Amino acid sequence: MSQSLCRRIYIHSISDGVPLRSLLAAAVVGTILNLINQGDALVGSAPLNISKMILTFIVPYFLSTYGAVCYCLNAAGHAEDAQSTSRDAAMNIADKIGNQETVSDERCASPDMGMCK
Repeated sequence: MSQSLCRRIYIHSISDGVPLRSLLAAAVVGTILNLINQGDALVGSAPLNISKMILTFIVPYFLSTYGAVCYCLNAAGHAEDAQSTSRDAAMNIADKIGNQETVSDERCASPDMGMCK
């Protein structure tokens, strides 16, 4: 992996609110998973496994951060492609709208403000 890619990964992982969103996701997902996986330990009928508890919060944090960084890298790398793709899609939609047959008057001749049924 090149040093410039590592730098971009690092920058994306600490910018644009990624750490806060990852922390919130880890808090929600980690809490739910801990309740599911260690519910008996949390109510006192079994010993609490601290390493499992910590990993249950760390894994969602890193997965959320990984997803955000991949999205940012993909968006930055394909910005020009996305613009041309959006322009092509808009042209295709315009062509389809222009080629549609007009709705017949019988279907729209209703007392409800000319709305088609």
